[in-house]
Amino acid sequence: MSKAGTLITTLLDFKRFFDGNLPLREVLPEFVAARPQVYGDDRLRDLCLRMHDFYRKGHTSELQRQQFEAGHFPEMALSPQEATRLFTANQIDYVPIGEVSGRVAATLALVYPPGIGVVVPGERWDERAAPMIAYLKVFEESYAQFPGFTNELQGVFPEKSEDGRVRLFTYVIRE
Repeated sequence: MSKAGTLITTLLDFKRFFDGNLPLREVLPEFVAARPQVYGDDRLRDLCLRMHDFYRKGHTSELQRQQFEAGHFPEMALSPQEATRLFTANQIDYVPIGEVSGRVAATLALVYPPGIGVVVPGERWDERAAPMIAYLKVFEESYAQFPGFTNELQGVFPEKSEDGRVRLFTYVIRE
């Protein structure tokens, strides 16, 4: 009960902060202190609406829906066991998500939420996987638009590039 009570209290506080469009530095002081040049003048509702607009324009909900339609299940090029064997034998490449087309996945790829694998080891990042790639690219762009706000990813790894942007990488079977 105490966890549920804490959750309800926190959600009600958030609603009050959102409705009042409080300065982000009052709502998330440590977060803003670490990024004053990015969020120092932002207000909570304004930022939430910008984020909502970003994900809406990126068609995130549609891409997420498409990932779970049978027509978008990638081709199984290798068994998951064989892909895992090649992964553990280091017969892999580490590539940016923008370069996975046509390659065979060496790891499970998922974004949480919803936390459901969308590409499994052995599946080819083919044209049927286009919604998965586009979905991951939306999240990659979100890191540039909203520094500090991240998603839990598995099998896809954020790396800061030389230009300071965060890029997503994953392991594929070496060809």
